[in-house]
Amino acid sequence: MSAPRLNVAFMTFALLISFGLSFGLSAEAPTADALHGEQTPTYDIRIPRSAQEAIWSYSVERGVSYELVLSVFLVDGRSDFSIESMYQEIDTLIFIRDYWVAEGHSNEAIYFLILLSHNRGIDGCYLFMDANESAEEDPYVQQVTQMKYLLEQGLNPLDALDLKIKPGVY
Repeated sequence: MSAPRLNVAFMTFALLISFGLSFGLSAEAPTADALHGEQTPTYDIRIPRSAQEAIWSYSVERGVSYELVLSVFLVDGRSDFSIESMYQEIDTLIFIRDYWVAEGHSNEAIYFLILLSHNRGIDGCYLFMDANESAEEDPYVQQVTQMKYLLEQGLNPLDALDLKIKPGVY
């Protein structure tokens, strides 16, 4: 196994371990009540602190991984941080998640299908999956997965990551 593939495999394993909590699919997922009064985790990234606070609050309320949302916004090169726009994007991720859950896919597969569908659309996701073995092969999926992993480890993904894929170019 080559070094880049091993790196992606390790991050995939780490993500799958925390997957149930990441998307609120587990009975143990944190709730807004459980996190009431907890300080918002913020990162030194290209997303304003006030936007990070709004994203964290809405992500907790909606049962979506805060770090996943930040990672998607970073990789997409997002520059519009209006509350309405950010909430709409989070709701889109939730819609995609719910679509794949209804299709009967395993929790492990849903994470990758969400990212692939977010980037390519649901129809584009089907086309990609018909032509490839796994959604993990997609560069966008790999980039978001790396960003999320680094954020969860407390590392600044913009410093720690060799950005071979330009944000927002897919």
